[in-house]
Amino acid sequence: MTMKHLALLLLLVLTLGTARAWGPRGHQASVAIAESLIAGSRAEREVRALLQPVGWTLADAAQRPDCLRGVGRPGSVPSGPRECRVFSAEDLTRAVAAFEGACGPHTSPEACHRRLHYTDVALQRPAWRPGLAGTRPDDIVGALQAAIATLRGESPAGTLRFENKREALAWLAHLVGDLHQPLHVGALYLDRAGRPIDPDHAPHDHANDTTGGNRLSVGERNLHALWDAAPSLNLDAALLAQARALPRPELPVSQWPAAWASDTLDVARQALSPLRFGPAQGDPPQWTQLGPDDAAARDALQRRQLLRAGARLAQLLQAIWP
Repeated sequence: MTMKHLALLLLLVLTLGTARAWGPRGHQASVAIAESLIAGSRAEREVRALLQPVGWTLADAAQRPDCLRGVGRPGSVPSGPRECRVFSAEDLTRAVAAFEGACGPHTSPEACHRRLHYTDVALQRPAWRPGLAGTRPDDIVGALQAAIATLRGESPAGTLRFENKREALAWLAHLVGDLHQPLHVGALYLDRAGRPIDPDHAPHDHANDTTGGNRLSVGERNLHALWDAAPSLNLDAALLAQARALPRPELPVSQWPAAWASDTLDVARQALSPLRFGPAQGDPPQWTQLGPDDAAARDALQRRQLLRAGARLAQLLQAIWP
């Protein structure tokens, strides 16, 4: 492996290890919507039965997968926002160790849990489907399917396994939120000149992957960080009515994650296709956005996606426990 490839691999590990879709505020917002929608239902009782023995709320559970970041690295300590304080270092270390073999024999536990948060489908594709560039059996769609199967008492189709139903619920609550962050699904692949390429129909390598927008600079920040900065939502009757009115997919529940990923890919295409970037700088490459940042348009899409995430989390919990 050349020094160039080693440097690129290091950048990929660091950027993917620090990307946290929506951040705590976004996950708290989607969970609050879902909890309001399932109040008084069997789903609410089943969620409580899984979480109360360890003293977690559903918001705690939804934050848990991000609290695992940093665990297992030499000399590191469990990292994450202050919302992680409900979990002990020993608990998080054990939770990471439980991923041994979950993503197959050649993926470490640390790498396994990090790769569940995203998929990288090119904007040129009309929908998420397995086998496309950027997809994996253990990407965010596969991870959600495994969590659904676990909570329904079924065996997941692939190698990915969660330690128990409580951990599966935590990942489900978290990943439904992540699935609605457009840069956790749709991906820009660029050449050195900053022009889009199609990874499914043109030769490419990892240097063309913008790693969920982490290698796209907008001013002093990267594009992924701008999308992670979720706005505040006013959880009022009007917002809950909108969430309640969102239709459920007319598909088997195991197919919902793929359908929702395709929906988010449409949002990513809407948000990212108009953007243009200058020539790559550095090695590994980093591209800088040309033109002004449309913060108002991003804010509107973020709010819509957070609402959808909360509504769909409620739909999923009630489909698992009707």
